[in-house]
Amino acid sequence: MTAVATLPPSVAQLLDALLADIRGTLVDNFVGAYLCGSLATGDFDPATSDVDLLFVTAETVFDAQLTSLGALHTRIPVDENDFGQPYEVYYIDRQTLKRFKPGRRHVKAGLDEEFGWKAHRQNWVIERAVVREHGVIISGPDPRTLIDPVTQDETREAARAELAIRVDDWANEWKGSVNPAPWIEKLGAQSFEVVTVCRALITVEHGDLPSKPQAFAWGRANLPEEWRSLVQWAHKHRDDKTRSTDMVPEVIRFVQWAAAEATQ
Repeated sequence: MTAVATLPPSVAQLLDALLADIRGTLVDNFVGAYLCGSLATGDFDPATSDVDLLFVTAETVFDAQLTSLGALHTRIPVDENDFGQPYEVYYIDRQTLKRFKPGRRHVKAGLDEEFGWKAHRQNWVIERAVVREHGVIISGPDPRTLIDPVTQDETREAARAELAIRVDDWANEWKGSVNPAPWIEKLGAQSFEVVTVCRALITVEHGDLPSKPQAFAWGRANLPEEWRSLVQWAHKHRDDKTRSTDMVPEVIRFVQWAAAEATQ
């Protein structure tokens, strides 16, 4: 596990600012705090990556806590904050975290979306495995005591399910280019979708979640020729906040192809 002491200064300062207020808000409902995402998988880049944080609670977040946490994330925005470090925070109660069950929800402060309750989707099968085996402990017990083991077959099935969901997500958010969701217009968001799909395809094949650099390299080397230029384009625009919808139809076509490929 990555030592907190070795984190980039911007990340350490952000964590200091968030942790004290969040713990003060959750009080006895606080169980633990963990770094996940790229900081856990080892491909964090301060210039292009966001900080992913998991807060485990004893019970679901209370209404009063939800209001206070919302105010906190307004004071320290998830993007364009004083630390120059975008971040996402997940608040998941101990029972929900232990093992994935459909129909549950968690609280999220995320990029390009409103703070609040979100559906606990199949991708959290994979995220559980990452946190359990590689998550960085900020405070609290070993995550392996909080999360049941996750098999490779479970991660494969979750990746297939998530690809199918993403087909519907992009179709609904694109809406035939009539009033598309604002986030979908960002080149960086389109790039993120391409690499996420590559990671899912690798997970379907091998049962493990690769890092983003590994996924980009795999896509350029292993995807059919028609998709390699899209992966190369996505790598170039992975932190691009320019707004353009020129590539959206191609990204959607890639998601659709990948979802079909994953079922074969």
